[in-house]
Amino acid sequence: MVLYEEYLTYLKGVKNLTDSTLIAYGEDLKELLTYLEEKNIPLNEFTIHDARLYIKTLNDKYSKKSVSRKISALRTYFTYLVKREVVKHNIFQDISVKDRGFHLPSFLSEDEVKRL
Repeated sequence: MVLYEEYLTYLKGVKNLTDSTLIAYGEDLKELLTYLEEKNIPLNEFTIHDARLYIKTLNDKYSKKSVSRKISALRTYFTYLVKREVVKHNIFQDISVKDRGFHLPSFLSEDEVKRL
């Protein structure tokens, strides 16, 4: 967990992320680390296959937008781990995020605005 704490400190100091983003990233990382512990997978042995299985569990629990954010957090974390030479390759770079399902906002017509 030392790398986890160092990483969050790095994000706060170097990347200057907001507290809410840090909390969300921290929860995302804890969730992955808990999954790895439950599956007895050392972080440095985590494979693309393992990552895809993990993402499947995320897709079963969360919205597309939340899964996308979690993958983004993990991609950034694994970039950090590569720089620290904990892992050799950022496996999350090889995982594309599917359509986030963003929709254009609805708006009022001129008549509706006039009625306000």
